[in-house]
Amino acid sequence: MLYGYAPRQFGIATSPDTPVTDLATWLSDRALMTDVIRQHLNRAKQSIKRQADEHRSERQFQVGDLVFVKIQPYVQSSLAQRSNQKLALKFFGPYRILARVGNVAYRLELPASSSVHPVFHVSQLKKSAGARHSVTNHPPSDAVLWSVPQQILQTRSVVKGTRSISQGLIKWCNLPRSLAT
Repeated sequence: MLYGYAPRQFGIATSPDTPVTDLATWLSDRALMTDVIRQHLNRAKQSIKRQADEHRSERQFQVGDLVFVKIQPYVQSSLAQRSNQKLALKFFGPYRILARVGNVAYRLELPASSSVHPVFHVSQLKKSAGARHSVTNHPPSDAVLWSVPQQILQTRSVVKGTRSISQGLIKWCNLPRSLAT
């Protein structure tokens, strides 16, 4: 099992006609145990594959589709500078797909100013919802990044333990109402 081939035990080759009955029994037990181990390994392999496939989704895009790109903002800052990298938005775009590269990668039409490689794995892309999203040729500007609160849209109180905490839905300057936080 360890090396991927059937080992020879004590220099004894498996043959159907062995003169010693104990040896024949031992060889048949060894073959049975090998089959049992193979079945257990296949069952474990199928279980691991099933669990891994639960978190995967089959995604395919067409050339010309608009997609959002998921980039870790604290790793990649050439698309947009953020004041707080950890809390920044994860998706940029939408960008147009120029070509399909292989089975799971796509080349995108990124702005000329970005220093990101234009080919992305399908797991880093999310399809744009369509007409309600506007296409931008460049990531958000610094004016959007340094937004200040403009209006409190809604408030609520949430009980955490023995304390009551006030929360508010804030509309930010230079951002649409749909991006209120």
